[in-house]
Amino acid sequence: MMKKSLHIALLILLVGLVGCAVKHKVTLSRATEIYSGTLTFDGPYTGKLVIPKGPNGESFAGRYVAKDTSPGVPSVGGTGQIEAQGVWTGQGSNGSSMSAEVKVGRGGHGIGTAKHSNGKEYQISF
Repeated sequence: MMKKSLHIALLILLVGLVGCAVKHKVTLSRATEIYSGTLTFDGPYTGKLVIPKGPNGESFAGRYVAKDTSPGVPSVGGTGQIEAQGVWTGQGSNGSSMSAEVKVGRGGHGIGTAKHSNGKEYQISF
């Protein structure tokens, strides 16, 4: 009976966790300019990336998509490298745009370069 209760409790916990979206803090920076935002994953490799107050006071939002590029099968014990390449294109509230290429590792954290439609480049990390 105790074992069955434990299984039911674990099942309820897992069902609750499935509905939870994973969020990462996003930082966009260039020299002394620093902007913050969020990346909310809605799938294993996809999500919505939003920078509410970016360059020139403009807000940016768009889809983030990554592709797993891990080499082969992870090593025994789960210590293998996880690699992915991600891309983001954000549309600005005043008509400009930003695009980014990101190298992603374990835990979904990444770093890369974002380019504004005016040509300025920024470092993006989450």
